[in-house]
Amino acid sequence: MGKQLRRIGSILILAGVIAWVTLSYLPAVALPQLRFPHAWSGQAFPALAFTGFVVFVALQIWLVQTTVASVRQYRRQAGAAPNRPFALDVGREVVLTALPIALVVLLAVASFA
Repeated sequence: MGKQLRRIGSILILAGVIAWVTLSYLPAVALPQLRFPHAWSGQAFPALAFTGFVVFVALQIWLVQTTVASVRQYRRQAGAAPNRPFALDVGREVVLTALPIALVVLLAVASFA
């Protein structure tokens, strides 16, 4: 069941990316324009953007912690086995997992500067 759900999820993500790329090449007049005509929408945007940023960073930090825990657990379990299928490096895994945090922080700082 889990394998089928992952396969369906992968297909849906792929379909969404294909639709997004396809629609991005259509002329602007062919697509509906999303507008918020209310006065509060301009004031609420910075708060919503900041909230989204904080949630993203929190999820990425959780992901880094989970990655470190997973790699350490793998090392403990694989340390007893003489033939490990592959070696995981904690530093490399943390850098590759934390890289999106740094990029988003840089983009956020640049966009509000």
